[in-house]
Amino acid sequence: MTGRFQLIMVVVIFVVGCTTRESITRRSQLADPLELGPIKVLTKDTTLYELTTYRLVDSILVCYGTLRKGSRGERFVGTLNLTDIAYIQAQHTGFFQQIGAGLLVGAFVATAASSFDGSGLTVKPTEAFHYPAGGGIGGVGSCPYIYSWDGSRYALEAEAFGTALGKSLEYQSSHLLPSLQTMEGNVKVRIANERPETHYVNYVSMNSVECDAKATPYLDMHNVAWPIFKLEPAVAASDRYGYDVLSKIAGRDRDYWESDVRTASFDTDFEDVVDLEFRNPSGRKEGTLVIDAINTQFSTAVFEYLFRFLGDQYLPFMYALENDDELKNIFRNWLEESSLKAYVFDGKDWQKIGSVQPEANATPFSRVIRFQAIGSSNTVKIRLKSLADAWKLDAVRVDWTPVQSLTMADVPLLSAMGSDGKDKQILLKSADYSYAMLLPPQYVDFVFKPRKQTSGKKLAYILNAQGYLYEWMTRDSKHDSPMSFAVREEMKISYLRKLLQERSLFLPPIYAEWQNQKSEAIMKSSK
Repeated sequence: MTGRFQLIMVVVIFVVGCTTRESITRRSQLADPLELGPIKVLTKDTTLYELTTYRLVDSILVCYGTLRKGSRGERFVGTLNLTDIAYIQAQHTGFFQQIGAGLLVGAFVATAASSFDGSGLTVKPTEAFHYPAGGGIGGVGSCPYIYSWDGSRYALEAEAFGTALGKSLEYQSSHLLPSLQTMEGNVKVRIANERPETHYVNYVSMNSVECDAKATPYLDMHNVAWPIFKLEPAVAASDRYGYDVLSKIAGRDRDYWESDVRTASFDTDFEDVVDLEFRNPSGRKEGTLVIDAINTQFSTAVFEYLFRFLGDQYLPFMYALENDDELKNIFRNWLEESSLKAYVFDGKDWQKIGSVQPEANATPFSRVIRFQAIGSSNTVKIRLKSLADAWKLDAVRVDWTPVQSLTMADVPLLSAMGSDGKDKQILLKSADYSYAMLLPPQYVDFVFKPRKQTSGKKLAYILNAQGYLYEWMTRDSKHDSPMSFAVREEMKISYLRKLLQERSLFLPPIYAEWQNQKSEAIMKSSK
């Protein structure tokens, strides 16, 4: 009786001040977070959850937010069974409106659980995920994390199809797995959703390559593998203002070169530039440029700005992005804008030799660009250009060793088991119209049959993952898009379409906000 009385009292305190109530007694009312908005959940054990992002899967809420038990509060990432819920309070603000500013509109009581037709599905408790600095649920950036079993734990290796915002931008990404180790005759890989997003994985496969034992394999932007033997650092490196940055990019040490966002302006065309000079004493005609880098969180600031502007027009916008060829091309052009572009100097002008697309902002990555050394000089000048403050460079080096691309072999997939206990292999064995949907914190564990290593050779594995994602956008009320107030709702998509084609109009307010965010972060870290 005492426990029942305490539960009733918590519920009373929980709803005090409510002026509008509507009972939520059907599971369909929880099925649309876009309409319902953020919710507070009280479970039968008197734990209070504040959920900003959630999805209903059978009789389970897969969710992210915070929990409070007594006076103790902490972040929560996991699942809640509907039968364990005593009460739900919904803030009817809409998915893209200010969180916490709306009216209380809903309540769900545990006695109504039987009307939800739940299957009684149980989900394994949330495991301790990696949650890299700056990433993870509730953090920034987007894309599934790829983990390799290194013999003792799952080690974060890469991020898959991170720029595939919607089905129309779906693509396959490939990543080397240097930490992967054989266990009981097999190799294991995990693809996990640890961010407030919905991931649709279409196809997963593995390849292997063998190279000389003295070489290290790298991938280019076409996912072709190349052996690298001897990396030579630049002898000179400077930014657009002539400052020496060689010490930052001479070797891979996580001491990154990063531009000063305050230099992003009309005068610089909102671009970063790094000029490098390499010795080529043997006069080689071909070389391999190796870039070790990581992306900043600037892309997240861009998307947040876009979504704040779109407001309730976000869903129509995503529909347009799926069906409007012009809008799809605009986004593809912006992907190229944000790529790291490489040029070689031919004595008169800069000739483009390739580019590296944004790939990850939680884990560093490496890509190579094969190029022709123009002219007969014993030095080669290379220029790197990108959208300002979108990239951090760890190392930029060249290998002059004459090489051929490596031959890839298929690695058989033995199993693909989801964290929900269901076999995903039939969904992921080919690129088709069937997808495995991952909600945070769900994952799929893959087991492959490794290739037998040739004596005297180095064996490496490459994971291929194809899919796309949808971000769950949450925001606080203090950041509003100044564009929103002057544009009618029905005109926002058309207005944005034009704005995206004029970088001189689109970028300045975003960089101004990005600079403020970085300044605030610096001030917090210095306290």
